[in-house]
Amino acid sequence: MTSLQKKNFNIFAIGMFVSLLGSQIQMISMPLFILDITGSGTLTGFFTFLMLFPFILITPVAGVLGDRLNRKNIMVYMDIIRGFMVMFLAIWAFLFEISLTMIFIFQIFISVMDGIFSSSTSAMRADLVSKEDYAIANSKISALTSISGLIGPAIGGFIYSFGGIKIVFLINALSFLISGIAEIFIKYDFKSNNKKITINSFFDDVKEGVVFIKKQVGLKYLMMFAAITNFLLAPIIYVVFPYVFKETIGFSSEQYGLLQTGFTIGALLGSLIFGKYLISVSSRKSISFGLIFQLMVGFFVSIVIFPNIVRNFDSNLWNFFFVVFILVIFWGFFNIIINIPIQTNMQRMAPSYIRARVFSVVSLIFQGAVPVGSILYGFFVDFFPAHIIMLISILLSAFVSILFLIKSPDETFESQMN
Repeated sequence: MTSLQKKNFNIFAIGMFVSLLGSQIQMISMPLFILDITGSGTLTGFFTFLMLFPFILITPVAGVLGDRLNRKNIMVYMDIIRGFMVMFLAIWAFLFEISLTMIFIFQIFISVMDGIFSSSTSAMRADLVSKEDYAIANSKISALTSISGLIGPAIGGFIYSFGGIKIVFLINALSFLISGIAEIFIKYDFKSNNKKITINSFFDDVKEGVVFIKKQVGLKYLMMFAAITNFLLAPIIYVVFPYVFKETIGFSSEQYGLLQTGFTIGALLGSLIFGKYLISVSSRKSISFGLIFQLMVGFFVSIVIFPNIVRNFDSNLWNFFFVVFILVIFWGFFNIIINIPIQTNMQRMAPSYIRARVFSVVSLIFQGAVPVGSILYGFFVDFFPAHIIMLISILLSAFVSILFLIKSPDETFESQMN
């Protein structure tokens, strides 16, 4: 990287980290707040839906905006507007009793802005560094994301316990505002597209992004593989794990909270090791290595949670916890070894002029697979043993992964730089 690229990327990364940290603090606190005042799991689930659904719905629009408008300005405006919105919630919570209706309404708008912000940042990240530096940049961003995911929930739980939701809102608002102000200092060369945005041009732009993806064989293979594995594996973390470890095995809230940090610790270690030692390894080798060992870890976890195995730890549940905790760390580690080269290849496949639209379509497919899979898995765990569901999911993922590694063309792994 040149000195200017380093400066721009560092500002981008620091701003993103501060914003993510604030969001993580609020994300862990909101379910606790809703449960404290209502005791309703349904309302907690509804809040989660409001975080995800508007985000998914806005992604096609966000992709068009990210390719037509100045990506830096979108980032700055979205951060500052979200900062003022959450600050309003903080002030209201200090002065009056805040209602869930108000929080839910604000969350819809914040989730929409999250989607617009995400498309622009994903596309802009690749504009700030040379194509040769995509992998190291993605590694650093993954490490910062992991750190925020590791310390954010711990800080959020502490702040909520001692300061309440009003302090949580205040800290998140400040994180958005600090991030937005920092991003102003990024030097970004925006090439204006003077074409007016209309309904017809919007659909034409979305269509152009879809057509581009259809023409990129390697990108299609990556998308299909990631969508299917997201559908099969993500619900294990969101649905099967809570059910198995909390309801079936009987982990305490503290134990389950610690278990969740294991994946983040693994992802952080994976990001650091990839950036230090694996940056020059071919994408095919990294992805193949990560897939094989991630599925092995998943297989071991599915075997460990079989009732006959769990009964051997009845006298000391903490011993069982540490076994699973170590396995989850390895799961997070190998997951990031897969994700970094996949992200890098996608950036290389999509030119800057269309990158936001491509990423928005990719995000729509990836994110859309998770709630669909989660609903199905939620239904399955009520009727079938959770350890069997997980084992079948791992075996199906192994089958899909083998097909992906055998059938995918070379450009899926080692794409030409655009």
